[in-house]
Amino acid sequence: MSQASRIRPSSTRILCFARPTMFPWLGVVFLSSVLSIPILAANPDTKSEAAPAKESEKAKKTESSKKESVELQWGEIEITGVLPEAPTVPGLFGEMQESLLDVIKRLDHAAGDKKLHGIVLKIKSVQIGWGKLHEVRSAIARVRAAGKRTIAWLEEGGSMDYLLATACDEVVIPEPAALMLVGLRAEVSFYKNLFEKLDLKPDMLRVGEYKSAAEPYTRSEMSPQFREEMEAILDDYYGQMVEVISTSRKITPDEVRSAIDSGPLTSKAALNSKLVDRLEYIDQVESRLKGESPDEKVKWLRRYGKMKVDTDFSGFGGMVKMMELMMGIEQPQRK
Repeated sequence: MSQASRIRPSSTRILCFARPTMFPWLGVVFLSSVLSIPILAANPDTKSEAAPAKESEKAKKTESSKKESVELQWGEIEITGVLPEAPTVPGLFGEMQESLLDVIKRLDHAAGDKKLHGIVLKIKSVQIGWGKLHEVRSAIARVRAAGKRTIAWLEEGGSMDYLLATACDEVVIPEPAALMLVGLRAEVSFYKNLFEKLDLKPDMLRVGEYKSAAEPYTRSEMSPQFREEMEAILDDYYGQMVEVISTSRKITPDEVRSAIDSGPLTSKAALNSKLVDRLEYIDQVESRLKGESPDEKVKWLRRYGKMKVDTDFSGFGGMVKMMELMMGIEQPQRK
């Protein structure tokens, strides 16, 4: 036993004597009472030295309990389709399509969620224009600014899919996939020959050489002015594409142009060109992220922030709800 915790037992005995008064000649002394009071004499330094040890042990237990309670949450958000600007209801048996506002709300919610460690965006066949593209990219930037990790997983690497994915910290595609980064093109349909066969003559008023809205109905091919303005628009979009990829992937514009000219690219070629970071399926992404933190519990939140439509059609209220769905009236949603 150490000196700090040593306890020295001792005792004090109190003896009381009485001389008998009735028989003094006996000279006998009777023991009236013997009191034995045990006393524990502790080392004066024990208390002061034991207190820090108890506090240290308590701090270790608190730290251990905090480690056990830490949980890393990853949210999974799927982005697909045209992302209409207004909510749409396809009807009773159709699948509800998320609007642009819904996606942005989910991303902003992720940015403000203190429990969330990061998000994984599953991007599938996105069919959006440049305006919507910049809106979603800005929302992803807000998530990154909040300190969350962002990972984009592409099922198929189309141009718009990839441009959206480059807003994330990491871009992942499965090995069998191809990156369809082939630049931009535009198509114009002309109806003059059809109208002639139908004996129809469009009546159009055109003012100015570059006012080409009437050309598809009055010509069978582009005028030089129409072609010039279309090429100017494509050149502008192409410049934006190169700039976005170059800035996001931290490669030179010449490297981006070279990759586009070589497209479509296999997954390995895209990896070698630094256009993607990893070749993994979505389940491999999940396993990797969980393996990065073996000492912490990782929770995978599928359909993170997704709102569910109330599908309780019981009673009279349910019948009204069903009729509203069939008429395309938006229903209140619940989490």
